[in-house]
Amino acid sequence: MATLLSRPCWPVDGQIQFWEEHYFRLMAAMRILRMSIPMTYTPEYLEQEILRTLESADLLASDAPGASAGGKRTRRFVHA
Repeated sequence: MATLLSRPCWPVDGQIQFWEEHYFRLMAAMRILRMSIPMTYTPEYLEQEILRTLESADLLASDAPGASAGGKRTRRFVHA
């Protein structure tokens, strides 16, 4: 799934950067794989869930891994 992301997906000021692009790529990939996509998987719902997950893992804090001065993320997740 990580190969589908063309840009880092870290939140900046509580907003996921390039969220719409990531969402449409995710939905397209799920359709290609003929997965059943629940009607509840709206952009708003998934963004809220991602932010909630990052918050619960303390990845929204300024001292989280990958954070630099000013709160901007410089690192991205890479899955092997």
